Amino acid sequence: MISIPSLALTHAGKFHADDVFSAALLRLFNPNIRFQRVLSLPEHFDGLAFDIGWGKFDHHQSDAPVRENGVPYAAFGLLWRELGEALLGAGQGVDTLVYYTVGTGVGGGLYSQGKLHHGLVHPE
Repeated sequence: MISIPSLALTHAGKFHADDVFSAALLRLFNPNIRFQRVLSLPEHFDGLAFDIGWGKFDHHQSDAPVRENGVPYAAFGLLWRELGEALLGAGQGVDTLVYYTVGTGVGGGLYSQGKLHHGLVHPE
């Protein structure tokens, strides 16, 4: 099973359906996960954040992934792209899984030994 950290950060604005679905998905992987709502990410934060911080799971980034029809993913969609395969697809029960996508850019995800690995995010 994929290891999700015990803490995830999200924005402190209005909590809407996207945030609820994101939190529920993460809770499927770690029933004890805590969510902290913040106005901005701490300077050297290296954990999981969604819908804030311009990172991998924040749809507000300027180069946020979009679907083939041009509709952008929300934070839940970005999380689902990474975690959905492990939950319902070919990644069930495996300790190593690589996901990649080619669209308006090239992206991917890596699970190794059951842990989600974070890489660099393009700052544009």
